Amino acid sequence: LDSGLVIRSELLHIAMPYDMRHDIDLLEKKALAKAAVNLLRQGQRIFMDASSTVEQMAFLIPNDLNITVTTNGFMPAKILRERGIHTFFLGGEFVELSCAVTTTIGNDAIENYPLDAFFFSAYGVSSKGALSTSFEQEARILRLLFSRRIPSIFLCGEKKFGKNSFFRIADLSDVDTLISS
Repeated sequence: LDSGLVIRSELLHIAMPYDMRHDIDLLEKKALAKAAVNLLRQGQRIFMDASSTVEQMAFLIPNDLNITVTTNGFMPAKILRERGIHTFFLGGEFVELSCAVTTTIGNDAIENYPLDAFFFSAYGVSSKGALSTSFEQEARILRLLFSRRIPSIFLCGEKKFGKNSFFRIADLSDVDTLISS
C-alpha cells in the first residue's frame, strides 16, 4: 500500500480456536473462576457459557452445593458430569472452533430452563463499554439471557478491556456483577 493503513487496535479481532484460548492466562482464569464459585449458593440453577474462562468454574464447584448447571459448552458439560454435578447440555450443532453448541435449538431451549444466574465471559469490552464475542450464536444466547433479566456474572481478565469483536452481547452497564483481575 502506498498510503499505508491505520487500524485502531481495539477493532482488531481474531477468532481463536478453543484449544488455543484454553491455556492463555490460565492462572488468571482460575482466579476469576474461584471468585465466581464463591458467589454460588445451595441449590442454585445456573447457566455457564462455553468460554474457556467460565470453564474453570467446572473444576471448582463443590459437589455438596447441589446446583444444577445448564451450558452450551462441551468442555464444562463434560467436566461437570464427570464430577457428578447435575448438568443440562443444550442441543444443536457442535462447532469445533468454539467447542460449543451454537444453533437456534439451544436458544429455544434456554428460554425454558429455570435459572437463578448466568456466568459468562467475552472476547472483550470496548472503550465505550460494549461487550462482544467472536461467535454469533454465543452472542445470541447471552443476549437472550440478558433479556430474561437473570442476574449476570461477567468474568473478565484485564487484557480484555479495550478490545472489541464482531458480535455485540450487551453493555458493561447491563452486567449485575463484574469479576475482574
